[in-house]
Amino acid sequence: LTGSGETLSRKSAEVFIPADMVIVDEASMLNLELASDLFSAIRPGTLVLLVGDTHQLPAIGAGNVLFDFIFSGLIPVVRLTKVFRQSKGSVILQNAQAINVGALKLEEASDFKIITAEDNEILEAVAQKFMECYDAANPYSVQVISPTVKTVEALNLEIQKMVNKQTGGLYYGGVNYRMGDKILMVRNNYDVGYCNGDIGIITGVGKDCMKVKINQTELLLKKEELR
Repeated sequence: LTGSGETLSRKSAEVFIPADMVIVDEASMLNLELASDLFSAIRPGTLVLLVGDTHQLPAIGAGNVLFDFIFSGLIPVVRLTKVFRQSKGSVILQNAQAINVGALKLEEASDFKIITAEDNEILEAVAQKFMECYDAANPYSVQVISPTVKTVEALNLEIQKMVNKQTGGLYYGGVNYRMGDKILMVRNNYDVGYCNGDIGIITGVGKDCMKVKINQTELLLKKEELR
């Protein structure tokens, strides 16, 4: 996307992006086609800053652009080394560094536990651990992350049964949205006022709409926006 929200394509590549500097976030996700479109639309003399982590999300399409740029040694590279998300002695940080170098043995501590379960026991094991950590007064204090959409959907249903026993709600797309549910936005909608990744709590449910409180602001979502 360009700064104006217009889709970047080869057809528009002759029209350069009107900027002296272009910052590309999550650059590890750049594939060859997107990178080609991007750089074709950048006028000579423009400074380009790629921000990303080669250990994070790779490109869905062909190519490993960010890694190859760094490996080539042809462009200046700055590496951030200080971690702010965990304390210095965190086992999470230690294990993340071990995984990056291919180590198989991970350490356990108060902030990192490994729970082993058979395939047919995973949902129950995760839901049980969730309930051990869950605080109804602060629903943002615990979050489950899963690598597959199918597992996410199953976990959502399992955990909803435990933490939200409200009846009624708004049924859409195989989901029964209830008062008090915590939801995650998966699209940007600047008109309504939420972004991809925003987390909110459902504060009101109607026949064809619902209210969600995100970042201390209550937003009205119409049924057609629930997808």
